[in-house]
Amino acid sequence: MEGRSTFTSSVVLGRRDDAGLELAARQLVEALGQHGHSKPVTLCLGLKEPSPAVVRELVAAVHADNVWGPAPAS
Repeated sequence: MEGRSTFTSSVVLGRRDDAGLELAARQLVEALGQHGHSKPVTLCLGLKEPSPAVVRELVAAVHADNVWGPAPAS
């Protein structure tokens, strides 16, 4: 498992019995990790309907607008 990162996520407020929210958080953290972000982060999501399509859009937005990772070399 060399070269692989391990991520931990937890629901602190809201519906703790919804596995979909935990999955959404994990996918977002993994997307951040793919862009080189390695520090702890707190994400707050206010989703009316946490559907798989919404989660895919959020992850795509993280990939498209990489404000989390290191600045690109000039």
